[in-house]
Amino acid sequence: MSRSFHSNVRDYIKERNYKYSNEGIKEEKLNQIGEELYRKSFTKKMTICNRKVDNRNIKYMNPSDLNTIKIKIKDKEKYIHFPLNKEDLLGVIKRMPYNIVSGIHSITLCLGKEYQEGKVDNLDKEVRDPYTGRICIDEYGPIYSPPILGTYYTRTCKIFLYAYVYDREKIKLGIIESYLRLQMLSTLVHEIAHHEDNLLRAGGGRWLGFNDRKCEDYAELQQLKWTETVVIPYLIDNYPEEYCSLLNWIEKHGGVKLSLVDLIDKSRIRRIGDKIKIVSGASLSGKWLFKNIINGMNEHDAMLEFAKDLYWEDYGEECLKVIDILLLNNPKDSEVLSFKADIYINLRYKLRGSHK
Repeated sequence: MSRSFHSNVRDYIKERNYKYSNEGIKEEKLNQIGEELYRKSFTKKMTICNRKVDNRNIKYMNPSDLNTIKIKIKDKEKYIHFPLNKEDLLGVIKRMPYNIVSGIHSITLCLGKEYQEGKVDNLDKEVRDPYTGRICIDEYGPIYSPPILGTYYTRTCKIFLYAYVYDREKIKLGIIESYLRLQMLSTLVHEIAHHEDNLLRAGGGRWLGFNDRKCEDYAELQQLKWTETVVIPYLIDNYPEEYCSLLNWIEKHGGVKLSLVDLIDKSRIRRIGDKIKIVSGASLSGKWLFKNIINGMNEHDAMLEFAKDLYWEDYGEECLKVIDILLLNNPKDSEVLSFKADIYINLRYKLRGSHK
């Protein structure tokens, strides 16, 4: 396991005591050795954990045994919501290769207030929902989303999915819960990807286990793949009218037809040590359109803001379609014309850069 790591503590002490003419070179050397020592130590710990998991916790199952996965729902209160049920979780799991989902101990739906508090490092912890006091990302207007949507524990093979907090009486859009169900099931397959990674790719002392970024990148790639090939077909088969209504609503208020694949939340997170940082919120999920409509923004402004979201997420063709609709209603709309001009100016600069 550690045969690929050649540095040891003695090397670090030797470099630290050596008198370099350039302190920058010394610092770089110490950082390199320190990183390798961290990787060496982490790999050893992961190997020990994996051996304990293999020997004690993992029970490989046949497809007919998947119903034995424990599903627990905690924190049942008025404002705490899970927009899915046990049948949804098992329905998605049963559509996946059973060698991937085999060994999952349990799935717990909970608020995760204390966990969020201790793990998130770079968010304003003064931003909290008014109902439970959990830190949140206020991105759906009166719907409060946790910064961390799910967690997988490598040693116990347990998955935790965290609740959305809101007052149903203030949410006039029933279709938004259909959207949240898509996101929560997408989070489920993200955590299953970590389970697969733990058992099949990073187990047995292989070096990949030390690299949090590679593990997260792999889980995100698998999440997009499985959401498209497993989650969305399940939702279409079981909730056809709901998701047809969701897409029709977005087309009506946003001005362009999207697919459920376009609605997959592609937010990025990074783990640094035992802390988690939100790196970017790249997502064409329609969440800002929901927020603007719920908060009473007029139809014109909501559609224009949605066009801007489309543009920044590289949906240029769809963005221009929305702009055409806005200009059809008011050909002299200065704000829309200015935005359209900015798009073509930026496009010209991009084309110039590509020919250099």
